[in-house]
Amino acid sequence: IDLFTVLGGAPETGGTWSPALTSGSGIFDPALDAAGVYTYTLIGTAPCDDQSATVTITFIPTANAGTDGAIDLCLDNDPIDLFTILGGAPETGGTWSPALASGSGIFDPTIDTAGVYTYTIDSNPPCEDSTATVTVTTNIPPDPGTDATVDLCNNDGQIDLFTVLGGAPETGGTWSPALTSGSGIFDPALDAAGVYTYTLIGTAPCDDQSATVSVIVIPPPSAGDDSNAIICSDDGAQDLFNYINGTPDAGGTWSPTLTSGTGVFDPAVDTAGVYTYTVTGPIACNQSDSSLITVTIETNPDATGLEISSEDICLGLSNDISITNATLLTDGSYTVSYNISGANQSDNTITITMLNGISVFNIPADLLTNTGITTVTLTSITMVGSICSADVSAILPTSFNVLNSLTPELIENGHIFCLQDEPTIEDLSNNITNTEPITWYDALTNGNSYDTTDALIDGQTYYASVLSDDGCESTIRLEVTVLIEDCPLDIEIPDGFSPNDDGINDVFEIENIRELYPDFTLEIYNRYGNILYKGGTNTPDWDGTSDKGVTLGDSRLPVGVYFFILEFNDGIRNPIQGRVYLSR
Repeated sequence: IDLFTVLGGAPETGGTWSPALTSGSGIFDPALDAAGVYTYTLIGTAPCDDQSATVTITFIPTANAGTDGAIDLCLDNDPIDLFTILGGAPETGGTWSPALASGSGIFDPTIDTAGVYTYTIDSNPPCEDSTATVTVTTNIPPDPGTDATVDLCNNDGQIDLFTVLGGAPETGGTWSPALTSGSGIFDPALDAAGVYTYTLIGTAPCDDQSATVSVIVIPPPSAGDDSNAIICSDDGAQDLFNYINGTPDAGGTWSPTLTSGTGVFDPAVDTAGVYTYTVTGPIACNQSDSSLITVTIETNPDATGLEISSEDICLGLSNDISITNATLLTDGSYTVSYNISGANQSDNTITITMLNGISVFNIPADLLTNTGITTVTLTSITMVGSICSADVSAILPTSFNVLNSLTPELIENGHIFCLQDEPTIEDLSNNITNTEPITWYDALTNGNSYDTTDALIDGQTYYASVLSDDGCESTIRLEVTVLIEDCPLDIEIPDGFSPNDDGINDVFEIENIRELYPDFTLEIYNRYGNILYKGGTNTPDWDGTSDKGVTLGDSRLPVGVYFFILEFNDGIRNPIQGRVYLSR
């Protein structure tokens, strides 16, 4: 713009501008020159001064609608905000034309049409409005049709799945998973039921499109496999369907017709024989299947009057249970199930032989490991080869007591004996801590018993058992291997004795003294130093009396401690002094 044209009044030409403009004249270029105050000056002729006027220039910001943009959309794309397609740095708050269905800048491919849409930002005068455009192109996606379902009989012929799709599918697509035919032809005899997907490849910006066909193949009817049904006379009504082998379909029919009108067989009214079960498939498939059930009726054994009994046993032994009065059971082999409860608990099954209403079965010792009352209850009686059990509800249980037994215990080193003592079985028994009657055997189980006078043999093993108060012999015998040594003799001086005429320790006896020191002398003194007794090899052992005149009424000495001096008189061993307690 020529700033001269902006001056007011009737300015004269020929003046100058300052500061200087890029043009070198009064032409102002907003793209090159800065806003501000520019002065126009005319030189005056004396006596007139120079004269000036100014033009003040202010820049007004220009609106920015951004730069033009373009986008390709598929008709099935989600709505998009056209503002995001503009280039540059567009300002918000503008308007779009033509107007979109959303009333804003949101373009919906399913509603709005392709074309050029203009975005406008209003400017303040003298600036012009700013505009930019977005060119929208829409594309049609491929159409695979809509999802569908088809039911086929297993004996149907081939079918083209394309013809099953809903809508108006386009050709040229592919199927997955692949069919045996290599195309869209489904063969029920070869292909598996399931979901098959038809896919058309989309052209950008349109994605691939798919639709599915769910194929249901109706299987052939199954009546299961032929079988035999053994029904007991006391079983009551039975559903024959439960006896069919395989996996039969429900809902079939039976022939000949049973009394129940269904497949329920009642041995009380229906007869044994062959029954046919038939299953029919859907009418459209025209298929059926049958199986044969051969029904046999067996009579339950009659245990009326049967009784069981038992006796107490010792721990570690098995126990026999007697069966009597089973006169209605035919002779033969039976499978018996029984329960034991109480001190011992388990469920067991055995085979017995019945003869004239009598039998017996044994409960093993390893099922009777606890002492106490144990009860036996019969839970079933079935003849071997049959499935029919007798009614055992009226048979009373039997109880017996498992009695405790003891295990002998040997004192420490109780297996070692001196050869000179000529040890016997009785000596071995004296080394057992148990006070119960002891019996020695030559074997760990069974075997022969020893007499108490039998001599012990060095290195031989002996087996001891004891009887409990209940009369139970040891279940576990004590093993003792005897060691007999050649022991050097020496005297043994007791520290007390009891002269009360009971036959036990009635004299002060020094063991082995006469054999080892035949010239010995023994003197007994009281606490006052008075001698009470003096003896030797040929003198009886001291019996707690005195003939030395030191008692108060008779020759028997009172209870108390007395002192002895033992002289060996062998020229080698020194005398021994000690004390002994006299007890009555």
